[in-house]
Amino acid sequence: MIVSEAAGDRELIRRAMAGASIPVLVTEIEAAGDATASLKAIAADAFDTVLFDSAMPAQAMQALVAAVRGEPGRPLAVAIGEVPGLDVDCTLPKPVEQQQAASLIEDCIAVRLPKRVLVVDDSAAVRSVIQKVLKASRFRITADEADGHASAVEQVRRGAFDVVILDCHMSGKDGFETLAELRKIRPDAQVLMITEKQDQAMAERARAGGAADLCSSRFLPRISTQPSSGCSGSGICAGVERRVSGARGRYCCVRSRVNSPLRMRLERLSAYVAAASSP
Repeated sequence: MIVSEAAGDRELIRRAMAGASIPVLVTEIEAAGDATASLKAIAADAFDTVLFDSAMPAQAMQALVAAVRGEPGRPLAVAIGEVPGLDVDCTLPKPVEQQQAASLIEDCIAVRLPKRVLVVDDSAAVRSVIQKVLKASRFRITADEADGHASAVEQVRRGAFDVVILDCHMSGKDGFETLAELRKIRPDAQVLMITEKQDQAMAERARAGGAADLCSSRFLPRISTQPSSGCSGSGICAGVERRVSGARGRYCCVRSRVNSPLRMRLERLSAYVAAASSP
């Protein structure tokens, strides 16, 4: 849904959507000065993304974002122009350019499409915590589990996963042996390896073996007992943060709605998974 009184901006965004990798249905709300029409549309239909003009009155924007956040489908809230202090997922800069809008639309499509994840760890506690993180996310993520090398290989042979979260230090065949086997089966697999301690040599070994990244899992056992505690720049979520914010420009700039640094990084773990294997 596009909420804007600027006909030119709506036209550029509509053109960007027309060239998207999958068909996109568009609803346009021209009466942006009053949130009434937008709120009625949100109540009547399900949307994946709501783009709204930052020129809207502050009260109308707040009401619109609150309605978006209250939707069971958890659509993305995208501001057209900067809106400091407002809880949005990402921003489309002004003046609107069709190429930038097209890139943002593809990012939104990537994070809204369902994703399938395999969590490979010989610790049931770690697997359980990662499952809780992914299930609590606003993204459409389904996670299966494997307790070691044999189970992981069997499951990847049976079907493709968008992301594999793989422990380095498993008993029996470790994560690196498992990584090598998984890459033989699925050369394009996105594998995020986790370890209890940071080690640059290990990180380089993981990437050389085809892993997307290696991150620390030291904070995981503390999540359930200290949900508001901070998280240092190290750890699994810091690596995820690099993947989400970085390099290839295909990750939606999703911002956590919770102030806790730990919760923010957990949200980015889910954002990494949701954005994996985008077109």
